[in-house]
Amino acid sequence: MPIIEIILRQLAGRGFDQITLALFHMADRIQAELGDGADLGLRIDYSVADRLLGTAGPLGLVDRPAEPCLVLNADILTNIDFAEVMARHRRDPAIATMVLCPYRVEVPFGVIEVHHDGGVQSFREKPAFDMVINTGIYVLDPAAWDKVPPGEYLEMNSLIDRGLAKERRIATFLHRGDWLDVGTVESYERGSQIFRDHRERYLPLEREQAMTVAAR
Repeated sequence: MPIIEIILRQLAGRGFDQITLALFHMADRIQAELGDGADLGLRIDYSVADRLLGTAGPLGLVDRPAEPCLVLNADILTNIDFAEVMARHRRDPAIATMVLCPYRVEVPFGVIEVHHDGGVQSFREKPAFDMVINTGIYVLDPAAWDKVPPGEYLEMNSLIDRGLAKERRIATFLHRGDWLDVGTVESYERGSQIFRDHRERYLPLEREQAMTVAAR
């Protein structure tokens, strides 16, 4: 199952019904595969760019919405509850809500801190660093669209930096469940194996529906 279909099924299962896919590379093939979304219980429309616009630039080609919208990358495998993210944003209004995830970096070598005189100041053997990272999942207020000129190449971090936080706060949502960016061959293969082994973790409604059918 394509990653984008997993995401669409998750959205449909959490009550989302109107989806806009911002496309560029292989847009025709994606549209032919997904169609109008009826098979997934969705209404899908498309915004197709004629050049690469970055992670935020495609918003400039989409009509300014009347209410906050969930905006996310389509190359992630996660078990996040998207409806819960939207509900949190509505309870804690902000110009944007960024979904974050805990992440640990383990350095497989000894790390040396060098004193200004050239001597060794400290030596840490294979340290680990804990941080929170951006998941590529956001809820954006309609005002965010005012910061994206149509046709401009723009990354999401630049959109955030160019003034969103200065006008209104940016809220956060910490997701402690599964999250994997499948943007490399290695991570794609890992994600594919995880999904095969734990499909019910990502599409739990499939099991519930199967049980309902069996009960009948």
